[in-house]
Amino acid sequence: MGRRSFISITSINRIISASNRLKREKYNNELIQAQNGNKKEKPPEFSILNVDFNINTRVTRIEFLQTQEYRTIQRYITQNYERYPIYSEWKTREKTIKKTIKLTNSELELLNVNKDELIKMFAEDIILALNNEELFPSWFIKLYLKRELDSDLNEMSNKLKYLNTKQNNKITLEQEEINAYNDKIIISNKSLHKLLKIKNKKDILLNKISNAKHNIIKTIFSIGIYDYLISQKRKHKVELKLEKINNRIKTTNDQLDDYKASINNCNSIISNCKLTIASNEKKYNIEKNNRLNEFNTKISEVKPLPNIISQKDSFTMLKLFSGLEYEKIIGVYIIHNKEKDKYYVGQSKDVMKRIKQHFNGTVPKNPIFAEDYYTSKINNKEDLFEIKIIKCNTKDELDKQEKKLIYEYDSWNNGYNGTSGNI
Repeated sequence: MGRRSFISITSINRIISASNRLKREKYNNELIQAQNGNKKEKPPEFSILNVDFNINTRVTRIEFLQTQEYRTIQRYITQNYERYPIYSEWKTREKTIKKTIKLTNSELELLNVNKDELIKMFAEDIILALNNEELFPSWFIKLYLKRELDSDLNEMSNKLKYLNTKQNNKITLEQEEINAYNDKIIISNKSLHKLLKIKNKKDILLNKISNAKHNIIKTIFSIGIYDYLISQKRKHKVELKLEKINNRIKTTNDQLDDYKASINNCNSIISNCKLTIASNEKKYNIEKNNRLNEFNTKISEVKPLPNIISQKDSFTMLKLFSGLEYEKIIGVYIIHNKEKDKYYVGQSKDVMKRIKQHFNGTVPKNPIFAEDYYTSKINNKEDLFEIKIIKCNTKDELDKQEKKLIYEYDSWNNGYNGTSGNI
C-alpha cells in the first residue's frame, strides 16, 4: 500500500501562486505608498548669477539662475484595477533669466518693493553687488542697522546669561552644601538628644549614690551588693562616664555651631551671588537702553538717496549725478577737479542737460576736462569731479553770479574757464 498524500501538486502550485500574488501586491503597495504625496516637479529655486552695473548710466543687467527639480514617469503599475505612476529619480533643469533695470536713486529706494518679484526677492543681494556705500538706499541701511542691533543685543544677552549662570551654579553648590549641613545637623541633634537622655539618667544615678545612706538590712539581703551600689568606687565610675558624656555633648554642640556657621557662610555667599546677578541685570539693562538709543539716533539720521541735485553749499559727486531725476534748472554750475583743485564755472538755462554735454557719466566729452581725466593718478577716476549748482532767475543774475564765482574760484587764471565771464 503506497504512502497517502494529503495535498496535490495542483493545490501546492495554487498556494505558491497565491503567495507570489500577495508578495507582488505588498511590493506594489509599498511602491505606491512611497510615491504618495510626491509631485512631478518641485518649486523652482532662484539665485543671482551676475549683476552688471554701469554707474555712468545706472543701467543694470541682472542674470538670475532658475533651478528646478523634476521627475518623469518611468512606468505604471496596476493595483486594485487602478493605474499608478512610478517616477524616476529627481533630475535638474536650469534656466537663465535676464533682466535690465535703471537703478536711479528713486529706483534704489524702492528696490525692496519692486513690482518684479525676482528683483524684489533679491533686492538686498543686488545692493551688495553694487559694492558702493554711496548707493545704499535708506531701507538697506536700516535693515543692516537692525541686524547689527539684534546681533549686539544677542551678544549682550548671551554674556548676561553666561555671567548669571556662573552665579546660579554657585548658588546651587552653596544650597547643596546647606542641605548637607542640615542633614548633619539632624543627625547631630538626634545624637545630642540621646546623649542628653543618657546624661539625665547618669545625673539621677549619681544623685542617688551621693544621697544614699548605709543600710545594714539592705546590705544583708543583697549579700553586699547594696554596699557596692552606693560605694565611692561606683560613684567614681558613674562620674567618669558622665564626664565622657558631657565631653561628647560639648563636641556635638561645637559641631552644631560649626554647621550653623557654615550655613550662615553659605547663605552669605548666596546673598552675594544674588546681588551680583541683580548688578549684572542692571548693567545689561543700562547697556541695552544705551544701545537702543544709539540705534534710534542712527535710524533717525538715515536719509533717502537724493532725487534731485543739491543746491546747497556742498558739492555733489559727478558719479552720483546719473542717479538723479531730471530737473530743468536755470542757474550757474561749478565743476571741481578734486585732484588738481581746478574749477570750471558755467551757466545754462538747463544745467543738467549742459552737464551731460560735458560728461558721459563721469567720462569727459569736453576736451578741457579730458586731459586731466586721462592723466589722473587717482585709483578711481569716477571720484575725480564733483559739481555744485546755484539757481538763478534772470539772465542778468546768471551773468553776475558766473563772473563772481569765476573770480571767487580763480577758474580763469588757474582753472578751466577761458574768460572772466559774460560781463
